[in-house]
Amino acid sequence: MSKNDFEVSEFEKRHSRVRLEMEKFGIDLLLV
Repeated sequence: MSKNDFEVSEFEKRHSRVRLEMEKFGIDLLLV
């Protein structure tokens, strides 16, 4: 595995986590 592949996978993991947080936040806004 190259260094670049590792960085991309780390970025995707972080990005999906951020998207989950945003969706949760969006749902909270809808419920309020």
